[in-house]
Amino acid sequence: MPLLIGSGLVQAGATDTCAMGMRRAAAASLFSIALAAGAALPRYAAHTSLGWTFIVPFALIASAAALVGSRISDRLPQRRLQQAVAVSLVVLGSLIITRG
Repeated sequence: MPLLIGSGLVQAGATDTCAMGMRRAAAASLFSIALAAGAALPRYAAHTSLGWTFIVPFALIASAAALVGSRISDRLPQRRLQQAVAVSLVVLGSLIITRG
């Protein structure tokens, strides 16, 4: 089942095999990422000190960005959203490769 494998496969698998729309596939993908991160956090925190001065502002900014993004996404066609995600992934991948 693609939902249990990983975020990229959730979107691809859900949109292709389940005839799920992009918004639902993205929500399922984000849910699986949040579930995995939430499950890993207690174990990670038990072995490492967490930088809360970074984590809290980052979480607040990410939450605000998610709210803004959800309002913007309602006004854009799914095709345009897919293109925006693709461009973002190419840019981020390029940054990781060049700085890695």
